[in-house]
Amino acid sequence: MKERLPYYLLRLGTSLLAHLPWWLIHTLSRALAWLMAHLVRYRRRVIRENLRNSFPERSEAEQRQIEWDFYLQFAYNFLSTPRLLRLPPEVIMCQHFLIPDLTPLQEAVRDHRCAFACLGHLGNWELFSTGQLYFDQIGVTMDQVYRRLDDKAMDELFAEQRRRFGALLTPKTLVVRSLVEHLREETDRRYLMAMITDQAPGVDHANYFTDFLHQPTAMLDGVERLARRYDLPVLYFDIERTGPMRFIGHFHLITSTPRELPEDEITERYARLLEATIRRPMAMEPQEVEASPRALSPCHTQPEPKGSAGAVAHIAASFSLPHTYHIRLPTTPYAPHPRKRDRRRCPQLEWTSATRAVPPLVDRAYPQLCRAHHRG
Repeated sequence: MKERLPYYLLRLGTSLLAHLPWWLIHTLSRALAWLMAHLVRYRRRVIRENLRNSFPERSEAEQRQIEWDFYLQFAYNFLSTPRLLRLPPEVIMCQHFLIPDLTPLQEAVRDHRCAFACLGHLGNWELFSTGQLYFDQIGVTMDQVYRRLDDKAMDELFAEQRRRFGALLTPKTLVVRSLVEHLREETDRRYLMAMITDQAPGVDHANYFTDFLHQPTAMLDGVERLARRYDLPVLYFDIERTGPMRFIGHFHLITSTPRELPEDEITERYARLLEATIRRPMAMEPQEVEASPRALSPCHTQPEPKGSAGAVAHIAASFSLPHTYHIRLPTTPYAPHPRKRDRRRCPQLEWTSATRAVPPLVDRAYPQLCRAHHRG
């Protein structure tokens, strides 16, 4: 009983949040955001440094607005998610999470039993599990790949919420086994392996670097390796925030023939699409929500904001951008650092480029990677 006590306390807390009225959630979210921004100053130094590096073209006032939007989104995600996940399906589909076009997903799974969907920690990613309400319409089951939380009570609670609408959950350590089981299944059911791939890989898995938001960044390439191995299509799922608790999802095909693309091309395309999503402004002002679901029209008839996903769709349609640069770690892990002022032993990096603009970027990335490797 004592072992289950944290779980029951968490269930009680989420139940209380789920019964809060919307006006109170709006008020508490702004109050919590103000406390984190001005009193606690939660990670303020890191946030401002990242904003300066990522958006040097923005003025200081614009960067402060983005900073405030971050705190506000953080508060809204924390306070509104319990209630959003307990709403009736028709209310979620028409008021809070819209996927107006499933055509890219349908075409991807037409000749394949399984496809990959890459997304980032954007919007309310916990609400993505409700996408199963849409995927059921075309005979697709979503399998969400996740990392188990250290807190068992929290992990169990999140797992329950993500499975509520019929989606599957697979720990990242078992993703290959789950994928093989889906491919061998003798049914007409199709599967979508959804993976949030914007996290930093460990030092031992930092195989690919690219220039992301003006900074050398290591990218996870697990989706690309699996897609090449089993020859499966890869899609990018763009989540657009049109209000504090209203999101629109767009599927964009990255490739349906992964084995025909150059190495690291899938990862590079994902990075460019994710970058375009991050650069797009998000709406954080509260919008009025209809009280009765009967007054709502079907999701597919909901108008989309003008220019909502234009930049992302343009990149997805072209994919003619050259690679900025590649950095690969060889199999031999250690070699002397080439710069005299750093006498530690670090990974030997080799780079290739289509643009010949690499040396300054590699020069900046090398010390960062060495410090991370030295700490590990």
